[in-house]
Amino acid sequence: MTNFDKKVKNKFLFGIFLIVNLPMSWIAGLKLNDFNPSQCSVYLKHSYLNQNPFKSIYWACQGMAAELSTGLLAFRYIDMSGKRISLLVIDVKSKFFKKAIGKVIFNCNDGLLIHKTIQKTISEGKPQTCLTNSVGFDENNNMVSSFDITWSFKLK
Repeated sequence: MTNFDKKVKNKFLFGIFLIVNLPMSWIAGLKLNDFNPSQCSVYLKHSYLNQNPFKSIYWACQGMAAELSTGLLAFRYIDMSGKRISLLVIDVKSKFFKKAIGKVIFNCNDGLLIHKTIQKTISEGKPQTCLTNSVGFDENNNMVSSFDITWSFKLK
């Protein structure tokens, strides 16, 4: 387990990370569900602060959860590399299947793909892109939404 893993899995330190780096995610109520080298899942519960006029979770809050589930994996492997690498979302595509109410968990299983892309960025010294996917499921295991997020990695 890396230092980054320990910090992310500590609820207090993860909260501080969100407040400092992604304050809107903290306000929306994003929480870490699970984190390991190959996958990350983040959840949010429907609340007054993340709802839309239809009394469900606003699509942008779902997007924040999906992005965080992919981005934490990227941060992990950048931290492990010891290199200064910038990352940027360059494309997002989403699909919505069901009203997001209750607790929704967004899961990304692309950790190893992200790791390989970062290694390629370092070995070739050229910017690389990586298409990741995060899918949100409600408490009844119904798919709520799916996000395809393309990250760009570049050595600084």
